[in-house]
Amino acid sequence: MTVLLTGERGSGKTRACLSAAAALRRAGLGVGGLVSPAVFADGVKTAIDADDLSTGQTWRLADAIPGAAARNDFRGDRQALAAGRTRPALETAPDGGLLYGMWRFDPAALARADAVAASAVRAIGDRRFNAVFVDELGPLEFDFGVGLTDTLQALDEASCPSTVRPAGGRMVAAVIVVTARVELAPDLAVRWGADYVWTIGRDVLDGADLAAEIQRLATVIAETVPPSSP
Repeated sequence: MTVLLTGERGSGKTRACLSAAAALRRAGLGVGGLVSPAVFADGVKTAIDADDLSTGQTWRLADAIPGAAARNDFRGDRQALAAGRTRPALETAPDGGLLYGMWRFDPAALARADAVAASAVRAIGDRRFNAVFVDELGPLEFDFGVGLTDTLQALDEASCPSTVRPAGGRMVAAVIVVTARVELAPDLAVRWGADYVWTIGRDVLDGADLAAEIQRLATVIAETVPPSSP
């Protein structure tokens, strides 16, 4: 089973994944994959981390570049729009860092994140995990062919079993949850034959709604199903 969790920037996709993963662990299910929470200082987003959900390890994925957001904002730039540049360009810094919009990505950190997420996606097929999260796929992968590229390939190749029997013995749904921006969701739903496409931001209006959406996600993932396989 594949679930696409979609929404605009800052709509709560990562928070939903983190909360759902915690709920699943409390239910005794195996959880793996990658989430990329924002790091804030004095209310300002200053960095992006990577969290390995199976080990709890965290590392820095990207740091904000002062002034870069304004420099790479093409929404009002007629020349950029005429050239077809509706998004920032990807540049390589002298030290090898990848510069995209307001962010400087560490290539080694990206490679580590890609290895973690791809390994988790492939592991769900051999029943090591009941649920795997991939947060998130976007312009780096689809526009520039960098970032979580092996993970993208693993998702394309994935044969996710409909059910998994965890250590407790009962059959539960086996799910891959992928977060992506709203504009990517229709194509990805077709590409992977997604069973569900849920939008954060359209239906979630406040903290109570967000909590209900997270609970619905966890309930669907951990739903007990008839034991149709050994």
